[in-house]
Amino acid sequence: MNHPSREEFLEILRQRCKFKPKIKTIPVEKSLGRTLVCDVFSRRDIPAVRSSALDGIAFKFENLSKKDEREWVLGDDYAFGNTGVYIDDEFDTVVRIEDVSFENEKLRIVKAPAYEGCNVNQIGSFIKEKELLIKSGEVLRAEHICLMAAAGVKSVEVLAKPVVAFIPTGDELSHFKMPLKTGKNAEANSLLFKALMREWGAKANIYPIIPDDLWLLKQTLQDAVQNSDIVVFNAGSSKGTMDFTSKVFQSLGELVVSTLSHAPAKPTSFAMIGDTPVLGIVGPSIGAELTMKWYLKPLIEWFSKRPNVKPAVLNVTLMSDFSAPAMLDLYQQVIILKQKESYLCYPPSIINHSARISCVSYANAVLKIPKGETLFKGDEAAVELKVDKAFIKEASKWRTYESDPYSNLKTNT
Repeated sequence: MNHPSREEFLEILRQRCKFKPKIKTIPVEKSLGRTLVCDVFSRRDIPAVRSSALDGIAFKFENLSKKDEREWVLGDDYAFGNTGVYIDDEFDTVVRIEDVSFENEKLRIVKAPAYEGCNVNQIGSFIKEKELLIKSGEVLRAEHICLMAAAGVKSVEVLAKPVVAFIPTGDELSHFKMPLKTGKNAEANSLLFKALMREWGAKANIYPIIPDDLWLLKQTLQDAVQNSDIVVFNAGSSKGTMDFTSKVFQSLGELVVSTLSHAPAKPTSFAMIGDTPVLGIVGPSIGAELTMKWYLKPLIEWFSKRPNVKPAVLNVTLMSDFSAPAMLDLYQQVIILKQKESYLCYPPSIINHSARISCVSYANAVLKIPKGETLFKGDEAAVELKVDKAFIKEASKWRTYESDPYSNLKTNT
């Protein structure tokens, strides 16, 4: 299928990609964000011994009626017990420290507990041995790790992280740390990719820059397919004389999609080589970023059996006209500012910077303009947020921030 929309392409990916992730046993302390594949049960009672539920004094309840507490002897008739501290077997009740006093070093219980066992945590009263802690399929959070460790669980079975290969291609590319020669561009998309893989819980497998050589590209892609769960083939996806993506994909597998019906990133492509999905993404970093967030992230989430977390949507008022070309949906990066209880939507051109700087450093949302349509100033529209809503700045402070974000911190020297 050629020229699918964003939604249609996602459905194609969902239908074609059938992952079979491996299972891995890892230490509990390294399980954050991993998908559990087996139910986890407690290995011990919590508490493992009787303990005090609060700061207080432990004693035997029946002694309240047998012996005046002023005659009680520390160590024989009562003991101090802080929260969580073991209570000796000869005691069965705890009185709050706020409910006792000492007169001439003699204990006085001002307000006695109502029943035997009051304020005592019994063995297993929090968690019992073999009790179910976490069900299979849960994505483990920090509090899960704490719970399992407390319950004596040392390791868990989880889905292995997907290995995602990244192949940067093009004669014009040079390693970002190398001095740039004439006609060369710094290859930086691999850094974007690596950071996103860390954020999304995948293992990055980054290849060196591959020149525009059909044989080398095929050999590299074959190696990536054999050693990865998902492959990202970067650049060489347009119509230039040295753009080999389609040829490489067709020579090794099935080219499923060659172009999309939106901009940026129209030349995005997709192939299946055996059971491995290969995503061809554009070279410009703005398009590469959106492509990976829209299409690679869901692949990783499906592989890891995690919910597909979609961007938050915010209703805004347009502060400019926005138009899309006749044949393409346009996903315009925009700047959202807050004004009282409303949100205003501006084009990146309000910033006196290049489009790339404006889109990366200032844009905080994406506005969809349907193909051939114009959205007019004053219209209400919905945008996808790139940041949490709390990070949206006040419109009244925007100009000060734009000119000097640290002006209020500077002092004369």
